[in-house]
Amino acid sequence: MCDLPVRECPRNDPDDAPSPLQAGICEYAHEADIAAPINQDDAALASYLPGYAADIEAETRAIAIRQWEPQVVSGLLQTADYARAVMGGWHEMFRLPAADLETKVEFRLARQRRLRQPTPPSLLVVLDQSVLQRRVGPDSVMRGELAYLLDQAAMPNITIRILPLDGAHPVGTGSFRHMVFGPESLPRDVVTTEDLTGNYLIDDVTATNQYRIAFEQLLAEALDQSGSTELIARAIREIWS
Repeated sequence: MCDLPVRECPRNDPDDAPSPLQAGICEYAHEADIAAPINQDDAALASYLPGYAADIEAETRAIAIRQWEPQVVSGLLQTADYARAVMGGWHEMFRLPAADLETKVEFRLARQRRLRQPTPPSLLVVLDQSVLQRRVGPDSVMRGELAYLLDQAAMPNITIRILPLDGAHPVGTGSFRHMVFGPESLPRDVVTTEDLTGNYLIDDVTATNQYRIAFEQLLAEALDQSGSTELIARAIREIWS
């Protein structure tokens, strides 16, 4: 049981039905037993990219999550400070309210609680080595984030692999998540991607199979778990200390 209370779905009027995004976020909170964002008006909700609710709904149903991330650490593995730095640039660029940023950070951390439940999903993440070297906030934020990666990599349901810069890079695409559901679910798996305009869910069997093959190739080229954690530790010592 999460130590934060599950909160009511935010609405402008108690008699109004929630928007699809509100419903998606609250359904996530209910299923994952986490705290839903609170005090979000229409402007705050609009700052979530289109398709976000479908993405998090898929996440809470998944029994296995596999993610390729060439730019930043996966949201499910971010510290609060790193998440704030990642999302802060977007909020500054579009002049979004500071309170909205803190709500998003809170919800991102709440999503991570599912990884520590008694029956958590498996999480397998391949990070490009450049993620360890790319500054996101001050040195202290980077040290804290990479140290957190080492802690999370020790959990039995979490695997973090690094694709080295001096190795083959078989997939020239942005980040994506391949999420697998239980045997009773249809579809059995989906892929989600994101760009500046929204989140996109792909459930076509041929397309999801292509992403599955691409991820397996990335995994084959990545360092093993031991080599990956050593590279993370070295980045802390040699770049961010």
